[in-house]
Amino acid sequence: MGEFWILGLVLLLLLWSAVKPKDRVTWLLELRQVLIGIPLLWANSPSFPLTPITYQLLTIHAVILIGAVTSQLIFQAIHDRQLAHMR
Repeated sequence: MGEFWILGLVLLLLLWSAVKPKDRVTWLLELRQVLIGIPLLWANSPSFPLTPITYQLLTIHAVILIGAVTSQLIFQAIHDRQLAHMR
């Protein structure tokens, strides 16, 4: 299966984004599509294989979701720190 590097990339990004998020509940809620989708794709791949372009597009979507959540939590932390500093 040539899609192992794609799975590795997504799992590496998930692990990176899971390290000390500001709000673990928000992280889980925002990334539930990725966290549920990976096992479903893995379980259904023998009986329902997708084309390589489909796996690549799903990977791009997962990377965008992970990056958006991570940047949202980072900017929220910066904003909270600036508000606390202004008081």
